[in-house]
Amino acid sequence: MGQYLSSPVTEKDTLEGSTDDLSYGISAHQGWRKNMEDAHIAHHISKDTYLFGIFDGHGGPEVAKFCSMYIREELERSGEFKAGEYEGSLVHVFHRMDDLMRSAEGFSQLESIRKSLDKASATEDEEGDDTYSMLRKLVSLQRMQNSAAAAAAAAAGTANGRAAPLESGSGTNVADPGAPAPRPLPGVEATVQAGCTAVVALLKGRRLFVANAGDSRAVLARRGVAVPLSHDHKPSAAGERARIMAAGGFVSEVGGITRVNGNLNLSRAIGDLRYKANPALEAKDQIITAQPDLCVEALVPGDRFMVLACDGIWDVMSNQQVVDFVGARLDEGLTPTQAASELLNACVASDPRETRGIGCDNMTASVVVFKGLDEEGADFVTVDNEREESSTVLEVEIKDYPGLLRIIAWVLNGLDLVAENAVVSTDAEGIAHNTFWLTSLSGNKLKDKTAEMLADQVRDYLMYCTHQSDVKAATEFTSGPITISNSEDKEHSVIHVREDNPSPGFLLEVASALTGLNTQIQQGVIQGTGNCENKDTSLGCDARLFKFWVKSSTGEKLNYEQASALLFTLNVVLGNYLNPLTPPDAALEATNNTSTA
Repeated sequence: MGQYLSSPVTEKDTLEGSTDDLSYGISAHQGWRKNMEDAHIAHHISKDTYLFGIFDGHGGPEVAKFCSMYIREELERSGEFKAGEYEGSLVHVFHRMDDLMRSAEGFSQLESIRKSLDKASATEDEEGDDTYSMLRKLVSLQRMQNSAAAAAAAAAGTANGRAAPLESGSGTNVADPGAPAPRPLPGVEATVQAGCTAVVALLKGRRLFVANAGDSRAVLARRGVAVPLSHDHKPSAAGERARIMAAGGFVSEVGGITRVNGNLNLSRAIGDLRYKANPALEAKDQIITAQPDLCVEALVPGDRFMVLACDGIWDVMSNQQVVDFVGARLDEGLTPTQAASELLNACVASDPRETRGIGCDNMTASVVVFKGLDEEGADFVTVDNEREESSTVLEVEIKDYPGLLRIIAWVLNGLDLVAENAVVSTDAEGIAHNTFWLTSLSGNKLKDKTAEMLADQVRDYLMYCTHQSDVKAATEFTSGPITISNSEDKEHSVIHVREDNPSPGFLLEVASALTGLNTQIQQGVIQGTGNCENKDTSLGCDARLFKFWVKSSTGEKLNYEQASALLFTLNVVLGNYLNPLTPPDAALEATNNTSTA
């Protein structure tokens, strides 16, 4: 069957562990592919620090394996990590992998990995000596010839004083980076044609830092709702396409799939050095870049588990389907490893011809279960209308939550409530205790219905809008019929709201939500008439599309936190108009294209 085996390899490679903070299980199998190109990591770095990662290789397994071998050590060596600047350390280590592969010692180690993996699969190749195998041997021979030329060039580079990042001989120890990495050695870009996606999660206490480049994903299960921790990087996205073209590349559509230079169907990856060879551009601006997007989450009660997986899983199931599937298995008493393995079994195709290749990729899934956050009834927001005679008391207790006071202020402002007094403190365990004495604008304590609404809104905002990082490259956010795009216009965030059943008052509610969050409306249009005579538009007979060009109160595009809050607010205020209402799960469900590589 061409690029596929006659039957899938479903023997699992597993890894598991457990501490006082969490338990995890990783499962991987080759599936229908002729080779296994995925790699994974799970490290307990220190008492409250953990590192998980999935690396999905393409063009060969060597880059994914290389990353799994060196990314932890390089992360811990970085000055940013030592200083507690974890977002910066993750950005550094993604690009550092490319720098290592460009050096003489790094390239040599990469080739050593490739050859050892090629040797391990040689027996299997001999058994299936078809046209694919013969072509593979020819490619291998060409690689060997390229390797010899590159090795000579690398040796010349070392003689000229260029630093080598790997200590010679061991293949496991990485030297301190010290000064910025050397420029690429001659010939290396043309030779390192393999690459890999990378999704890496660093857990520090109750703060979760996720870096992603490519189309592997991380998803958090929050009270049964899938909260995306990453979004896919595809050349079809406007921002990605613009960078590719500015760097001298092109985006084409092949068989309905957009590809970079007619080849890769993803726009960010580690490796793929032939697309990173323009000396006039910074690493983040190359045709293919390892620059990761970052997401920072403060874990809260109800955060049960996290799933990291390669696109072989996400091609088959949505974020929510994976959360539902894994959650159900954990409810049955399965371990994280068993749940991950069953997920793979559920996603693998029975016949590639029937699924057109969906479910036929290598598959790796990591399930990380958090301890102490999933108790039934666990709550961190309480509203007491009985304690005080003339005011209502709001209490919020939560750990590691930057931006908490701002979110509470948003809710109070939206409900026209006055905070007469407040006490904020943090205990020795890092738990913030926040108490507010509230009244209505008329100076009275809240009515029971308003108090209940207050508790629900504070809880919902904290549960679904906790992305604390100003994620620079997060370009599109979608929840049901609402989309906020940061890539459509150079100076504005563009909001799209689709109204399937035109109703009076809809526009007023949209404008009210935008004004309530201090969002400046620069321009707006309405597309569609809301009747069946409107045949010349993709909106259909009964839909209208509201489009707004907006800026924040400071005159800039909306950042990640602002976009998430606005997306959630629009869902809430338009609840009577949008049917069905997409839960704020998705308050940050970034648009994802899940085509296979």
